[in-house]
Amino acid sequence: MERDKILRIAGFSPLDLALALCILIFKIVFGPMGFYLLDTDMPAFSPLDYVMQVLVFLAIFTCLLLRRTHPEIALIIMSVSYSANYLLGTFAFPELDYLVAGMVLYGVGAYGKSWTRYGVIVGLVCMILASAFAWGRTLQDAQVFFLLEVILFLTFSLAGFILGRSRANDFARLRQIDAEAEAARREAEQSARIAVLAERNRIARDMHDVVAHTLSVVIAQADGGRYAAQKDPAAPVQALEKISKISRSALSDIRTIIGVLREGNDGAPLVPTPEVSDLGQLVEDIRATGRTVEFAEVGDITVLPSGTSAALYRICQEAVTNVLKHAPRDARIAITLTQTSEGVTLTVDNDLGEHAPTAATSSDPAPRAVKSSDLVTRAAKRSDSTLASAGNSYSPPAPTNSDLNAPHLPGRNRGIGNSAGGNGIIGMRERAAAFGGTLMAGPLGDYGWRVQAHLPTPGQKSTDFR
Repeated sequence: MERDKILRIAGFSPLDLALALCILIFKIVFGPMGFYLLDTDMPAFSPLDYVMQVLVFLAIFTCLLLRRTHPEIALIIMSVSYSANYLLGTFAFPELDYLVAGMVLYGVGAYGKSWTRYGVIVGLVCMILASAFAWGRTLQDAQVFFLLEVILFLTFSLAGFILGRSRANDFARLRQIDAEAEAARREAEQSARIAVLAERNRIARDMHDVVAHTLSVVIAQADGGRYAAQKDPAAPVQALEKISKISRSALSDIRTIIGVLREGNDGAPLVPTPEVSDLGQLVEDIRATGRTVEFAEVGDITVLPSGTSAALYRICQEAVTNVLKHAPRDARIAITLTQTSEGVTLTVDNDLGEHAPTAATSSDPAPRAVKSSDLVTRAAKRSDSTLASAGNSYSPPAPTNSDLNAPHLPGRNRGIGNSAGGNGIIGMRERAAAFGGTLMAGPLGDYGWRVQAHLPTPGQKSTDFR
């Protein structure tokens, strides 16, 4: 912030320039040199006197110009010039000297450094001593004039200095206000950037969910239609109809997302966000690909907040999409929603179907054949027992590299649960964390995979699945 808002000429205030010229002319006309030029009874000046008078007048002019831009230099010039002026005996109109001292000290107080207060004391002492002994020819006179000079100089000088300090405090407050406003502006910009990044991440997750799920279903329908065509000639037509329906729905969702991204397009039509009530349609779409899917709800799922419900739908959609992409075609899927007083738990389990190792291909005991109904029942029981017995201490092992590459997992090369380098599990965890929840993804027994998310009800802490 500038120290002074008024217009400046060559770095000096026009007011200071005009004031300095007026005082200089006044001192020349009515000072000792002026009396001599007007043929008064003043004694003649020697050439040295003329030189000293000119130097003193120029010093007064200079210190008035510098009192704002270089107050420390102005204080030094004033102290030296006034002391010399008094010692030379040029005392005409000394009250102007007091006025000049007050203006210079105002500049020192308003614009000077903190250490200049000591310079003020030294300068005043020098000027007072010089003027007192120059005016007083005897000790008694010196004492009288010393007291007079102290009163006059202190009155004008300290008044100017105090006013200057008050102005400096005003400057400091204004700078503080400006700094706080700038900090608030930067904080607002930072908050806006964070909000934009968060919105971009949310939109990226939505785009990922829509595109990945749709493509997975389309691929599954296309493959299923190709295989089914050998037995049922009408199967490809049905598959194409389902592909068309799913693709159109995905295209509508993508258009909605793109509409939100368009700058200034606040009037983009809004489509209801999918929630857990739409999981039935999601299950039907997956079943239409020929997959075996079981779906069960435990508790009153309809009372969920809309944000929690939408997050659960997207997590389930991503988990099922990962199964479609990475698990064998005959892998069975079990989806369970469990509502308790502490929150809601979503569990998505899948096995490897007929691709699970047998005694002929593995040293492990041959697994018992599992029905799809047994899988969903087991998922519900595990979800209930986990919440009832573990409290906040339950921490199933997250999938590690050794889990994903274990020799008894025939699907390891297809990245069961997540593609190599993908962001599916990360996105699901972010969705759960956004509502204070947690998410676990890892091997289920020896030949399966589990994704389990717990989102607490408002005011409750989440069960730790990390």
